Amino acid sequence: MRRMHTIVALIDCNNFYCSCERVFNAALRHRPVIVLSNNDGCVVARSNEVKALGVKMGQPVFEIRDLIEQHDVVLFSSNYPLYADMSARVMGTLASFAPRAEVYSIDEAFLDVSHIRPECLDAYGHEIRETVWRLTGIPVSVGIASTKTLAKVANSVVKHNLRYQGVLNLTPCTEEELDELLASLAIKDVWGIGPRYAHRLQASCNICTAKELKYTNEHWIRKRFSVVVQRTVLELRGIACIPLEIEPKPKQGIMTAKSFGRPVESLVELEEAISTYAARAAEKLRDQGSVAACISIFIQTNPFKADASQYAGSLTRVLPWSRRPARNLAARFQPSLPKPDRHLSAHPAFQGDGSTGIGFIPLTGSRPPPRPLGSVHLPLRPFPVSWALPQAVEYYDRSVTISLSADR
Repeated sequence: MRRMHTIVALIDCNNFYCSCERVFNAALRHRPVIVLSNNDGCVVARSNEVKALGVKMGQPVFEIRDLIEQHDVVLFSSNYPLYADMSARVMGTLASFAPRAEVYSIDEAFLDVSHIRPECLDAYGHEIRETVWRLTGIPVSVGIASTKTLAKVANSVVKHNLRYQGVLNLTPCTEEELDELLASLAIKDVWGIGPRYAHRLQASCNICTAKELKYTNEHWIRKRFSVVVQRTVLELRGIACIPLEIEPKPKQGIMTAKSFGRPVESLVELEEAISTYAARAAEKLRDQGSVAACISIFIQTNPFKADASQYAGSLTRVLPWSRRPARNLAARFQPSLPKPDRHLSAHPAFQGDGSTGIGFIPLTGSRPPPRPLGSVHLPLRPFPVSWALPQAVEYYDRSVTISLSADR
């Protein structure tokens, strides 16, 4: 048995959104449950029972209507305030188990458990799992290893193998045992690789498993791919290269986007939707103490309606600085479009449920004193309706104001 310098535990909530709904309704414990996206368009969370039916993540609801009725699947609209609150409870519980913790996502956290004796790690993992269940009602899986990447591997294995009872500790494994485990893991499922790198690794290097990646020359990997993939190779060998991030880094991109649950034919409705998303994106920007350096807007019709006219358009503009004082601290759009263009019924592409959204790219580096962003003209061509965002994109004390007007 070997003792690593650093021991990392990854705690991952099982089917988190579905588990949150089950906490408040015990009758759902063994029933198939689906949580839907905003406006109930797509599947964003599935219970194990639903996964067994072959339902895919992100699958449109209309494609599985018959399956839902046949198996009496329970549907929930997403309730993000509830999920955020339950996440805070889980993370608060986990904080008591380790001096250093990284909240990786709403349902995942890495813990530094190097202070636990090697022979006690398995029991400690089960204690974490049982405590979280007792205090929050959320089931979790625990993967323990010498690096974050191997902890991810352990957690992935434990989710698909009931014999581990929710906890897998890789630290006592021999190199041969680890290699056997990595040989069963497809390269696309390795943390930090993703589908694009996986395709390149398979096509150009015939690297198909985590084991094959582990024994690839790391200098060659860095030259052909990136330092990120090189770190993954070293982490698979048990060399810790990715430290715990105790203080979360500011997001490099912030986006709010929704799918419409019904046909949207009025430009007024579309303006209201973009206004709401702008306010929410600005709120997220404000929460992390950043300023906006760039803004993007997109709109798209329903791609699953093959017999309908299709449209997808977007624009992105960099926001310049200005000395002009901001006129408003609220994020909102003020529409001023010509009356003939204010209804979309003349444009078949928009006579259907689609999606739209808005996003900010925060300004990186040291934050300057609060001052307004300058105005910028953003003609939204090639949208069917000619739009513009003139003289009104401003920043003041981390708030963004956006106005819509016609491009005459």
